[in-house]
Amino acid sequence: MTTLSTDAVKRPRRKRRTREERARENWDALINAAAEIVGTDGYQGANIAQVTSRAGLALGTFYQYFESRQDLFDKLLPEVGGRLLGALGQEIQGASTAVEVEERGTKAYFEYAKANPSTLRVFTEAQVFAPAAYEQHMANVLSHYAASLRGSKGQGDFANFSARELEVLALILIAARTLLYQHYSRQGDVPAWVLRTYMKIIRALAGMPAS
Repeated sequence: MTTLSTDAVKRPRRKRRTREERARENWDALINAAAEIVGTDGYQGANIAQVTSRAGLALGTFYQYFESRQDLFDKLLPEVGGRLLGALGQEIQGASTAVEVEERGTKAYFEYAKANPSTLRVFTEAQVFAPAAYEQHMANVLSHYAASLRGSKGQGDFANFSARELEVLALILIAARTLLYQHYSRQGDVPAWVLRTYMKIIRALAGMPAS
C-alpha cells in the first residue's frame, strides 16, 4: 500500500483578499471597536490607542482611514445609524398600511437596540461630541420617516395632518421610540403591552379603528 506524500496532497488555496476587501475589513473593525467602547465608556472613553487595540490593528493603520479622533467621531454615527436604518428598512418591506409599517418598524427597532446595545449611546452622546454627525443623522432619519408618513397619507391615513405637520409627527415618533426603549428595557425586553399602547396611539393618529 502506498501513501501520498504531503507534497502530493492538493490543499485548497485560500482566496486572496483584494485591497478593497482588506480596506473595508479594517474600516469595519475600527468602527465596530469605536462603537463598542462608546457603548460602555462613552465618547470620552474612546481614544485612538484603545480603538486600534480593540480592533486588533496597528496604531498607524488608524490614520489610513481617519484624520483624527474627532474625524472618527464624526463618521461613527452616520455608519452606525445607516446600519440601523438598513435593518429597519428590511423589516418593513411588504407592509401594506401605515400601522403595519409602524408596528414592524418599532418592533424591529427594539430588537436591533437590544442586539446592538452601543447604538443608542453612540446616538445620544453624539449631540455633544459629534454635533455635525448628529445633525446629519437626524436629517437623514427625519427625511425617511416623514416621506413614509406622507406616502401613508396618500393612501388615506393621517388625513388630519398636512404635509408640513407630518414632519413634526415624524420627529415625535422618532423620539418616542428612543425613550420607550431606554425606559422600559432596563429590566430586559420591552414589555408587549408597551408596544400595544404605542400602536393604539398610532392608530388614533392615523385615523384607524383600534385593534
